[in-house]
Amino acid sequence: MSTTEYRQRHWLAWSVIGGVALISVAALGATQGWLPGPGGAAPAATCAECAIVEAVSSDPFGHEVVVRFEDGTTGVFSQADPPAWRAGDRVRVIDGTMLVAG
Repeated sequence: MSTTEYRQRHWLAWSVIGGVALISVAALGATQGWLPGPGGAAPAATCAECAIVEAVSSDPFGHEVVVRFEDGTTGVFSQADPPAWRAGDRVRVIDGTMLVAG
């Protein structure tokens, strides 16, 4: 075998080894979540109606419940009867006015 043939075979062997290693790392990364799959990362699911009660206050005119929705916005709901919820309770807001136990 000539020196030129040896160098060509040596280069080809290292290229194959490097390619196999690269493909292995990429496959492992995709299965372990290191790399985004097709279409990128899936968007996080949020509930537009879900909220957490931040505060409940009462005065002679009624009761107010302050909630924080999952998107970070807040809402204030007034009602005549004492609310059944306390700060920290998870609730769902239906039709913008009614609080439903979550």
